[in-house]
Amino acid sequence: MTTQLSTVQTIDEAGVVGLFVRPSSGGPHPGVIAFGGSGGGLGPAAAWAPALAEHGYAVLALAYFGMPGLPNELRNIDVEVVARAARWLDDQPRIAPTPFAVMGVSRGSELAFLAGIHVERIGPVIALAPSGVGWFALGVDGPVDAPSWILDGAPVPYPWPSGGVTTPSSEGPVALRPFFEHLLLDRAGIGRAEIAIEQCRGPLLLVSGDDDLMWPSTTFAELITERLRRTDATVKCTHLRYPGAGHAFVGPTGMPVPLEVPAHPLTGASYAFGGSDVGNAAAQADSWPRIVDFLDSATSPVARAATS
Repeated sequence: MTTQLSTVQTIDEAGVVGLFVRPSSGGPHPGVIAFGGSGGGLGPAAAWAPALAEHGYAVLALAYFGMPGLPNELRNIDVEVVARAARWLDDQPRIAPTPFAVMGVSRGSELAFLAGIHVERIGPVIALAPSGVGWFALGVDGPVDAPSWILDGAPVPYPWPSGGVTTPSSEGPVALRPFFEHLLLDRAGIGRAEIAIEQCRGPLLLVSGDDDLMWPSTTFAELITERLRRTDATVKCTHLRYPGAGHAFVGPTGMPVPLEVPAHPLTGASYAFGGSDVGNAAAQADSWPRIVDFLDSATSPVARAATS
């Protein structure tokens, strides 16, 4: 695809809050719904949207909490938020009728997988620093014994140890990875909270960094591919695994990659993302073109030809 000029529109209507970016002309354009993680708001999706629009995609960077009119915490978020976004996107001119892709990072990857299963309009799923487990809610004071996600009015299962959950604290940025690795030892609890990835309608792209200190995203990705093998799934899944990369490296080449978050937008705590400057930069430079290639191959030849 050739680079295209784009138009940008702020959206706050019909239960959809976000940023819509699409090529200024041509079409019909394949649709992508992108969203961030536990920080709320638009997060990194605000940077992904214009970069993908340059390649011919109509991208809705979607907020599902942490903005006016939305929940304040990552708690009881209705998966229907993605269905509303898909309906809104379908109502826009010059949108291809092919299945929409979803793209989520970290906690947003859980929503991406759930949408890939339960939202009929969704096909390809891009999961960055992914988890195939539906984790507990997150509030201003940390983990909460409540569901993060609601599906058809019912809570999506999540693991919660009988002794409760206490996240580590320290003077500097906290590495949460050991905390999640400990939770993985509860195999029964994790098994009950695994998302049925094998039911996704479209192909999957998983992207992880081996040095992710926020959580063990490479291990999580391997659990996903293991589940697909175990269930004899026919869904196609590709896992891009990067040594020396952390939690937050994915984005258009040259986008700054933080090694830590000094004050998390929801909890206010300082967390370590991991990776090195060199490792993150190399992973970013390799992964972003491959994400675009994945989208190109996962949309129909007719839609790709129309956007060239």
